[in-house]
Amino acid sequence: METKTTICSLLASLFLLTHTTSAVPSINLSTFGSSVEGDAWTWNASTSTISGVDAPGALLYPTTFNGANLTLIDGYAGNPSNLRLNLSGMVSISPGAAFTITLEDSNGVTSVTPFTWASFTTSLSTVVNSLNIPQQSFEWNNVVSWTLDAGGTGSPVNASFTSLSVTAVPEPSTYALIAFAGLALGGYAMRRRQSV
Repeated sequence: METKTTICSLLASLFLLTHTTSAVPSINLSTFGSSVEGDAWTWNASTSTISGVDAPGALLYPTTFNGANLTLIDGYAGNPSNLRLNLSGMVSISPGAAFTITLEDSNGVTSVTPFTWASFTTSLSTVVNSLNIPQQSFEWNNVVSWTLDAGGTGSPVNASFTSLSVTAVPEPSTYALIAFAGLALGGYAMRRRQSV
């Protein structure tokens, strides 16, 4: 009975450990739709939709942005690893057209992440791309602005956005802890089997 209780406790602990660390936390940077720059785009604030032409110099950015600490994400301490863009409406644009999202810290250092419109395959779509880590020291704890920059293909664009956010994954030490717990459980089970 004691053996079964111990095994059940170990299994429960392993289950909780793996399920609490495998979630990908996120923090919303800002709702899209604050301001646009360039004659090629128009912004509809009520529907969060960009429409117009994917022309060079067309930008989308927040009019006011209080800054964000991207090293503290739902209790996870560490630099973010990915940039997540959510769409809530259909996208019509040349499939190969690309655009970038730029994060800037208080020192003017930027992290530029490329996206392609073709990667948004449905009207309710989320694309997660790896953040570009600048060679210079980037202050992930003090991001002061972000900008969406058009690819400049000249194609028509019509896209509704839900949000822009960053995500982080557990540190390697967390995965090591999970693996150690699994090995310990397996070793315990083998010892019990040999002693019987």
